[in-house]
Amino acid sequence: MHAARIAAMTYLSTEVSRWGLIRRMLPEPYREEFKEIINVLHIKYFYHGDYPKDSIKKEFEYWCSKVGYFIHKLEKL
Repeated sequence: MHAARIAAMTYLSTEVSRWGLIRRMLPEPYREEFKEIINVLHIKYFYHGDYPKDSIKKEFEYWCSKVGYFIHKLEKL
């Protein structure tokens, strides 16, 4: 989640680090992707601890790939 935030900050050339402000600054479709990453990884999993405890490795690999792809797309712009 922090990698996605830092990549978005770099893409936007901003020092703003607040999740909500970054999300609003991103153009679509990146805004929705960033929102999903934050809602799941930061809020659901980190704040609420509501993560799939029976498939942690699989879930980690899924999100690692998803965030990596998000970063890759920002790099190509």
